[in-house]
Amino acid sequence: MGEHRIYWTNDEKRTIAVQAVAYIKNHPGASLLEALRKAQSSMPQGRQRHVQAVTCFPWFKPMVGELLEQKKEEIKTEIRIVDKVTMIPIRLLDVPTEELTNELIARLTKNQYFHQWTLNLIAHLTQAFKQELPAIVRTIRHEKGKPKDVQTEVKRVLIVGLLGDQENEVREKFDKIFKLAFFKTGEMKTLRLQAQHADKAILMTKFISHPTQDLVKAINATTTLCHGGMTDLAAILEDYFYNGH
Repeated sequence: MGEHRIYWTNDEKRTIAVQAVAYIKNHPGASLLEALRKAQSSMPQGRQRHVQAVTCFPWFKPMVGELLEQKKEEIKTEIRIVDKVTMIPIRLLDVPTEELTNELIARLTKNQYFHQWTLNLIAHLTQAFKQELPAIVRTIRHEKGKPKDVQTEVKRVLIVGLLGDQENEVREKFDKIFKLAFFKTGEMKTLRLQAQHADKAILMTKFISHPTQDLVKAINATTTLCHGGMTDLAAILEDYFYNGH
């Protein structure tokens, strides 16, 4: 008896074409024959066929071409969405963040192709807003005529006890909205002067002695103790910027 001939259903053909497009995307320069062979290998063993030439499957090339065109349109849509997203920081002044986030999710997740891209975008925007939004809000509100409860003067902040590259990390995130000063080790006279001229002092209690803490607290009435690490320090600085304490 001869080998039983396998006929693919329309759904199976579609699955193979989708797999082939994904293979072509990840392997630029791959031939259609190579893509077809790789794509059909994902089928159950009993549904695989011996593939000698693409011409034996006349439906394959047109279906792959149609899917590739759809991908091009999706990429164009993605670019248009990104162009709109760049305006989000400005709109945040007028639209509640939760409402804007829900709107973004609703638009993007309608297309399954963008589902993971949407999640990645939201994570990226969250991080970007956390770092840049204070400076953006400050600049825009200043131009519009800032409300009374928002500070106009750049506050001077003294941070005592940071280690190594931690100072650079703080400067990168907050140098746009505060005049920062740091003290690790040195003469107490220098620390006294810095504490006197600071609008706020923050003490990293894990890394400085109690006498040093007592000295700064005696000079600067706005001193705040930070018992944690960089995350807690960032929260204190953000609270000071937004709420003034």
